Amino acid sequence: MKTVLTLILLAYVTSAVRHESSGRTSRHTASPSELLDMIRSSRPAGAEPIFDCAWRVYALQYAQQIQALSAVRIKQLFDTLQLEPLCNVSSVADVPPADTHQPAERWTPPRRRASDVSIYVDAVNGRDSNNGSISAPLQTIAAAVATSRKVRPSIPEIVLRAGTFYLTETVELTPADSDLSFTAFPGEQPVISGGLVIESLEWQPINITEPYWGDVLPNENAVWGQCPSAGVPLVAYTDTWQDCGALCKAAANCTGWAWCGPETGHPWTNSCCWHTDDSWSTVPQNDVFSQRLYPAKNIWAAKIPASVPITSMPAMQVNGRRATVARYPDADPELQLFPTGYIMPSTWLPPVYQGEPYNYTVQLPASQADPARGVYINYTVGIGGACNRYDPPRSFWCSSDFGPQSWQPTCVWPRWQEMHLRSPSGIVFGSQLPNAPYKSPSGAIVHTWRPGHWYSWMFEVGGANETAFEFSAGGHQGGEGSDDAAEWWIEGVLEELDAPNEYFYDSTSRILYFSYNGTGKPPSQVVVPTLEVLFSLAGGQEYPVRNVLFDGLTFTQNAPTFMAPRGVPSGGDWALERLGAILMEGSELSTVTNCVFTRLDSNAVFLSGYNRNVTVALNEFSWLGQSAIASWGRSNDWDGTNGDQPRFTQVIGNFAHDIGIIQKQSSFYFQAETCQTLLRNNICYDIPRAAINFDDGFGGGNELVDNLLFNTCRESSDHGVFNSWDRMPYVTMVRDGVTPSAIPAFNDVHHNFFVANYAADGGCLDNDDGSSWYQIRNNFCVYGGHKSDFDGHSKQSIGNLHVYPSVYGPSCVVVSAQLLPAVGFNEVYANNTCILGAAGQPVMRLDSRPIPAAANFTITLQYNKIFVPNASAVVEYSKTVTFQQFQAMGYDTGSVVSDDVPDVDTIMAWAKALLAPDAPGRKR
Repeated sequence: MKTVLTLILLAYVTSAVRHESSGRTSRHTASPSELLDMIRSSRPAGAEPIFDCAWRVYALQYAQQIQALSAVRIKQLFDTLQLEPLCNVSSVADVPPADTHQPAERWTPPRRRASDVSIYVDAVNGRDSNNGSISAPLQTIAAAVATSRKVRPSIPEIVLRAGTFYLTETVELTPADSDLSFTAFPGEQPVISGGLVIESLEWQPINITEPYWGDVLPNENAVWGQCPSAGVPLVAYTDTWQDCGALCKAAANCTGWAWCGPETGHPWTNSCCWHTDDSWSTVPQNDVFSQRLYPAKNIWAAKIPASVPITSMPAMQVNGRRATVARYPDADPELQLFPTGYIMPSTWLPPVYQGEPYNYTVQLPASQADPARGVYINYTVGIGGACNRYDPPRSFWCSSDFGPQSWQPTCVWPRWQEMHLRSPSGIVFGSQLPNAPYKSPSGAIVHTWRPGHWYSWMFEVGGANETAFEFSAGGHQGGEGSDDAAEWWIEGVLEELDAPNEYFYDSTSRILYFSYNGTGKPPSQVVVPTLEVLFSLAGGQEYPVRNVLFDGLTFTQNAPTFMAPRGVPSGGDWALERLGAILMEGSELSTVTNCVFTRLDSNAVFLSGYNRNVTVALNEFSWLGQSAIASWGRSNDWDGTNGDQPRFTQVIGNFAHDIGIIQKQSSFYFQAETCQTLLRNNICYDIPRAAINFDDGFGGGNELVDNLLFNTCRESSDHGVFNSWDRMPYVTMVRDGVTPSAIPAFNDVHHNFFVANYAADGGCLDNDDGSSWYQIRNNFCVYGGHKSDFDGHSKQSIGNLHVYPSVYGPSCVVVSAQLLPAVGFNEVYANNTCILGAAGQPVMRLDSRPIPAAANFTITLQYNKIFVPNASAVVEYSKTVTFQQFQAMGYDTGSVVSDDVPDVDTIMAWAKALLAPDAPGRKR
């Protein structure tokens, strides 16, 4: 195995990529080959290659420890862990079975009142004139719900037979529908769709051509940021660009090439990279030559009848798969990741000043305040001004009035009165769009990363000229803004309809154009996602909807909502809309289990406002446009004692992957103004940002245990596996059940398996601005350390195993703070085991400034075991000192630095003991 890995890694190094082309933030300073390793094999510099395989094998074993996985899901994990190409493990059967332990605690459904009446629904063979019996089923869910209301006070269940139920309107459930169940008929898999079926399309050929080679483009690089990768390999080194082109044209799988001349320098001189992925975009660069094989065109058109109730078509599915709105550069968002399909940053038109917002600031009474909050001690929002883009028109980021008045400057420098709530007003694209100017660009959508890849913006094009667009809407998809944007692409223009599976709908002529990726005519039926919400549970605290069950159903094809009105919850970086395929507001004891949520263009499950004891368990979430589960309560400004929040939610045993296909600020689970959540036994991978996101510290009392999270941050390298903020104080009574206080209950993050691969710069635990009151213990953290950032306090990181950790570079723990915690509210890093990859790497990094004497230093380091070659570890602040010097100055007690770096077998034995179901410390 070592030999195979060595050969693989050698191939990576000799196929180095440019650091500048990585698309990652400027904080990364890895060499091209190191960066490639981090992105493709997740192995940072200094990590043992064989360890990279060891954690992958254990991840597959651990997944089966925390969930009862089907053979299909085990194979999915085997493939996504890359065990065959990276580790020479040829099949699932070659992975040793997990160590014999008792299975981890798994969820059992709550007891429910038995149903008295079963109402059967059959989308294919039913009739709404039937009585709903098994022999005479209804046809629609709406009819079944109406029938269920007629049988009260009996307890009804609605049993769905196989087939697809296309909803024409949202199913609205009220308190009168309590105890209603929606279940699948045994052995069948009913599908519930929010799509509109358009049938009997009469396709006519518009543009049918053979493949052809375009012109050779001098001084244009078509592989910038992509070579080498799976779809853009570095094939050879050739003396001339003509030789590179000839090699490509002789190969059946080459769809484009780029050759780098001597001016590009080592290691690129004479390199010949190919495209085998059908994608294409170029970046100007001297002495680079590129050429594209344009695919065969198979473009058809069909008239949408006037009887079809549709005015726009922001999404479409054909044969159950997403079609792509005509775009440039070409890319399939389900199959291709950043940077494929993006244009390098352009010139952005400056923001338009929206007027001065009103600052609303509350200084909490001393009896209720968290005295250690530092700069985030006051509740403050800005109202109006640039915040008018939000609903409601308010945000922490619009305020210029926060932080204790005695401490200046404030932690974020305001540029305008609305501070950091800005976005570009347009873009100067120049020559970056080869098919521009467009005949009718109005209504097109520009998708772009915010700088730093914090989230993706969407802007609607209003005015345009030959080289620029002005935006007429959008820019409300995230919290903290920026004057500029980053990499981008455009969709929704007919001139860019040139790649297989693209479509364009002309709403004026009602003509649908489709580039069909097949032979003959396109299918006569397409589905247009039109409903934003498929099921709505609408109650309140006084009269909630109770005990509704969804069991064994598949939900698909809700409409994209990235341009819908959004608000900014609390003080995090998110903005989002209160929408999802299942929307609960005012629900108690409702359960979603054994369901599949797939190819939804918005959120899957959304808990809004008052919810209690909702369970989301044993579901699969995949290929989602946005988040799997989002939870956002309501408060009376800083006062959260009204109870109008989701509490005691259980998120257990879910299997989630390929999330954030459209909106990159997406997570498996997100919460704001929510507390006392249990996240247990979940598996999540292949997402663009953090897997779990806490927008604030509202109430606390959350528990994360026995979760497997990896392949996160894979399109941003920003965030950690878990991310949190806490910039806004909220008063609740969660801490002791009696006393109103901004001090929350501790959040308990323990016995999880976190992998901070894809160069995730926030490490495993990214406790960002203000995050406080966390117990982080007994976690196995691969490639990630602990980030404690900006005025947080009272975080206790104890008993974790950090292996080759990184937080903005190698380090066990990073504390970046405007103010050190107050005395008695120390940050703690104790009894951890940290294995560093190279001599001279830091145990801890602080801001580049002096630190106080040890007696006043409110960061507690003690009794850690640090393993590093040559026993050479340092601490970085305004200067760099050896860890031994740091200890001699009194800043650490009892920690040991050793050069006896454990071998991989020992590391994995420690990890397995740490995460064993019977491991110490699981119960408190």
